[in-house]
Amino acid sequence: TASLSLRSEFPHVFWTPCIAYTLNLALKDMQSTK
Repeated sequence: TASLSLRSEFPHVFWTPCIAYTLNLALKDMQSTK
């Protein structure tokens, strides 16, 4: 399928939003505990 071929050619396109979201949550959590 198109999504599979895109994913193999541009893996960062699919991973970056997930990583950014996770890092954002982690940073908010660290700020709230200070």
